[in-house]
Amino acid sequence: MSVVTTWVAVPNRIEAVVRFLSQRRSVPHDELTAMLSPSSLRSPSSVVVPQVIAESQQLGLIEHDGEGHWQLTEEAASTGDLRRLLRRILLAPEDATRRGQGRVALAMAWFLTQDSRAPLTIGENWRMRVLQECPESDIASELANTESCRQFAFWVAYLGFGWRFGSGIREAREVLVADPSVAIESVLREEIPTGEPIPIAEVMGRLAEACPVIEGGVVREEVEEQLADPRPDGQLSRSTSFALRRLEARGVVSMPIPAADALVNTLDLGTEHRPVSHIQLREDTE
Repeated sequence: MSVVTTWVAVPNRIEAVVRFLSQRRSVPHDELTAMLSPSSLRSPSSVVVPQVIAESQQLGLIEHDGEGHWQLTEEAASTGDLRRLLRRILLAPEDATRRGQGRVALAMAWFLTQDSRAPLTIGENWRMRVLQECPESDIASELANTESCRQFAFWVAYLGFGWRFGSGIREAREVLVADPSVAIESVLREEIPTGEPIPIAEVMGRLAEACPVIEGGVVREEVEEQLADPRPDGQLSRSTSFALRRLEARGVVSMPIPAADALVNTLDLGTEHRPVSHIQLREDTE
């Protein structure tokens, strides 16, 4: 089981466990259970709380102390950014596999190959689409039904690789847009200095190493090797292109016009292709 196939393990419940235990050294099982589920809603047959606790433990966020009480692991207790920690746990191949989350990264890498201009409909089963695009991968077993796809959408948005919004006039629906701008900004602020133009190849290399579902990362390459319509060399996917353009529009980065002899990557913006040679991270003004 993973955070995608354990449908009750939505991000806000996992975060609630960590936040609650961060305020205490350790708590008995009953106290943690009471926090997650009010007594008026609790049922002996309910699987919600046990599965949330089990998934938090499998993720390496909580553990038992010497008295059998729950406490944060050292890793979870020392983090200042839970989302960043969860991105590493869920997307770094060795960590993810060790914690029962190995297929989550593959699903995320597949999602980021989708066109940002053609979002996925939440409430549909994407299994057949996955099988058509990546027939030899385990992704289809992770996104095997409608509920797992919906759960995946929650985690995509939480980790900063896309966003959900309501769409449609006659028929209300919710869609999931591939846009890793939040995750990319987080990684850039950790990996590159502000105010200094960095070659795009170096930026993408650092992104891929820190976040292996981005182009060039080991997980992304495993998925892209199966695609019938691979990206041209030197051209970024539409999701990454869209994300970088959004970061530029927000003033997070600047992408100066390349010199005539510069080495470039190309942004695929759908209606246009734009060469980029350097990225400059601006100061965080928030």
